[in-house]
Formats: sequence, C-alpha cells, structure tokens
Amino acid sequence: MNSEWRVNLLDLGRAIDLVSPHLASHRRRVARMRHLLAAWAAYHHERLDGTGYPFHLTENDLCMSARIMAISDVFTALTEDRPYREGMDSTGALEILSGMAENASLDGRLVELLRANRDEIDAIRSGAQAEARAEYVALFPTLTAEPPADA
Repeated sequence: MNSEWRVNLLDLGRAIDLVSPHLASHRRRVARMRHLLAAWAAYHHERLDGTGYPFHLTENDLCMSARIMAISDVFTALTEDRPYREGMDSTGALEILSGMAENASLDGRLVELLRANRDEIDAIRSGAQAEARAEYVALFPTLTAEPPADA
C-alpha cells in the first residue's frame, strides 16, 4: 500500500473516531423519538375526561403532544375526503372540536390554537391528502381507474 493511501486511511480512521460519539448520541435520540411517537399514536383516541380508549387515560396522564395528536386525528378524520363521503369544511369540523372541548374530551386551548391557524393547517392537510392520493393512484392504477361507462 503506498504512503498516500495509508495517510488517507489514517485520516478516515480519525474522522470515524471523531464522529462516532455523535452518531451514537444521534441513534439514542432517534430511538427515544420513535418511542415517543409510538406513545403519541397509541394515545390518539384518549380523551381528557377518561372516556377514550384503549387505556382510558385522563387529562393528568396525557402530555401536550398526545393532546395535539388527538385533535389532529379528529380534525383530519372530519375534513379529509373518504371513499364513502366528502370531507367536511373546516368551519364545521371546528364546531365539532369545540363541542368536544366543552365536554372535556379535548384540550380547549389547543382547539382554539387550531382555530386561529386553521387556514394554514387545512392547506397542509389538503396538500398531504392530495399527495397521498397521487401516490396511491401511482401504486394501484388498476384499483383507482374509473369503471367503464357501460358497467
């Protein structure tokens, strides 16, 4: 092996030694984030008053992120198009969310935050739905094709 290659390998070894602690730290953060995301997803049907499922957690048990996930889930379920119905407009969805907040199911402060930013949030939701639909059509073109007119 010539000396130029040895120097490059030594440099690479030093670079790996310098970066390794950072990579290990990054892996730990990613693992922790996966755990948190899994918990937030598991709690998205929980309600502040304990009537949700599957754990019947209450307000004291639910972190802010789980509360946001719950509101996001309801808002998306109401406003996005489904195969069996068109999505509701954001005004109607916010009326339902406000009622759920008044009944102590959802965090009223977060519902009001959604209301204050609804145009931006609804645009993001709508764009994500359009992207998902386009990906689905690309993956399953025969399932999404219009039936023949004589069918």
